[in-house]
Amino acid sequence: MKKLELKLLPNQYSIHRLTKKSKLPTFLYKMDSFFSFTSTEEETSLICDSNFKINSSLKDDNWTCIQLVGQLNVEETGIWSRITNVCSDCDCAVLTVTTFNTDFFLVKTTHLEKLKSRFLEKNFTFVE
Repeated sequence: MKKLELKLLPNQYSIHRLTKKSKLPTFLYKMDSFFSFTSTEEETSLICDSNFKINSSLKDDNWTCIQLVGQLNVEETGIWSRITNVCSDCDCAVLTVTTFNTDFFLVKTTHLEKLKSRFLEKNFTFVE
């Protein structure tokens, strides 16, 4: 089984529910920080550093963002199953964000130490 590398991103993250069809705050493009902006017919959501001031209708704080390091084949199977099984074993919800080259996931910070130990047991490594 391939050893997967994880990287803890700095800072805390928040998930925001924005008003329907909100525009992405342009200052986010100038920051050197992970963010994810998703808009559907039903809602618009933003995940970003908790230090940013965002005008949102609902906010959920205290998330840690973890990057799956390295470029992955977009059709590779089984990776998310491994990750979500570890999170499930720790009774921790997981929020996933996939890009073309790599993947990110967010977990509640209160579960982080337990998750890190469990990931190490399951053949994952943490890199700086």
